[in-house]
Amino acid sequence: MSLAKLVKKEVMAVLKSPAFIMGLVFMAIYFVALGRMVGVATEQVVREAVEAPVGVIVEDEDYFTARVVYTVNASLKGRLIAVRTIEEGVRKFSVVISIPRGFGASLLGPNATAFVNGYVAIDRASAFQQARAGVVAAVARALGETAKLLVAIERGVNISELNKVVVARVETRVGGRVVNLEALSSLFGSTMMFAVFIGILAMMTLMYSAQAVASEKEEKAFEMLLTLPVSRSTIALAKIAGAVVISVFMVVIYFAGFSYMMSAMPQVDQTTGATTFTWSLWDLVTYLGSSGVSLLVVSLGLMLLFSGALGLLIGVLSSDTRVAGALAGPIGAVLYVGLIATQFIGVPLGIEASLLGATVYGLPLAIVVASVSGDETIALLALLLSIAVVATILTTVVKVFGSERILIGVSIRRRPK
Repeated sequence: MSLAKLVKKEVMAVLKSPAFIMGLVFMAIYFVALGRMVGVATEQVVREAVEAPVGVIVEDEDYFTARVVYTVNASLKGRLIAVRTIEEGVRKFSVVISIPRGFGASLLGPNATAFVNGYVAIDRASAFQQARAGVVAAVARALGETAKLLVAIERGVNISELNKVVVARVETRVGGRVVNLEALSSLFGSTMMFAVFIGILAMMTLMYSAQAVASEKEEKAFEMLLTLPVSRSTIALAKIAGAVVISVFMVVIYFAGFSYMMSAMPQVDQTTGATTFTWSLWDLVTYLGSSGVSLLVVSLGLMLLFSGALGLLIGVLSSDTRVAGALAGPIGAVLYVGLIATQFIGVPLGIEASLLGATVYGLPLAIVVASVSGDETIALLALLLSIAVVATILTTVVKVFGSERILIGVSIRRRPK
């Protein structure tokens, strides 16, 4: 038999599997729906930056300040809405700008720098939330350019001869708490990087544990394993532990290389233009503190137990390694991609974030939300949900391993014509 025929035989054996076809259909539907959700979230961020109204408090009664604000508001098509207090503005709008006294006088001075105060309301844990600070910076630039234009017209000078700069000082608020924008941006970036690697780790654990059982069944070695003088639950836990060790070893190597690469890639702060490193696991550890890091370690252990147990279920219910791979791949991809996409879609900074614990994979994000919002109840409820789910699937694995069905597995076959 030629090489081409052997390759065709292997490919057709997989393509004819109903499990493989079902996995492809499910993944296609899942990724289309998920892509649409991420697209809507991205469109919302862009629309907010371009169209969303901005609350404005004008404390300076100078005539020149009034002219600058009026001209900028006209160019922004009326997006600047007057509010009386910062609290009122933050309740109504995601971005509020306060123009302090002396603003106009500062701009009229020679080569002057004026300041405005920006207040950004963060209501979701998302990779896009810090983009709201860019709205403050954009309005500040518009105020500075408009001031230069008006002064140039009044004095009859070339606008390039003037140096009028408006600097935005941004304060970020989560609920009633004031948080550091740079630290929050670094936290979301570090959370994203952490989610990438723990997602890979959990997905690999799922794949290895599924293949471990399916391959032994296929080679008729599993029956010999069950004759050993150990309980079947011990065998199940050993397979989970083995898959975890292999996955951890591989991901640690990947993580070390990736961290070194990212350390050489600076990020630019949107408000100050300063170059900062915002992809650091240490930033995540520093922000969460000892209690948050402890919960994060527990969440990682739960994710690995869940992935390993889920992989064993797939392995024992599969007739061979091909079916196991056809099922484990899509299921792992759905869980992993869902974990990453959630951070683009955004998670509300409220008690509803605790529902992420029911997916187990979303538990680390719920812990970060609890830290940002200052509500420990979110993390505790999410942790309890995850423990319940993991305990349920481990109990199911033990029961399945204790039955005789594991020797045969389940095969999805098409009805013969």
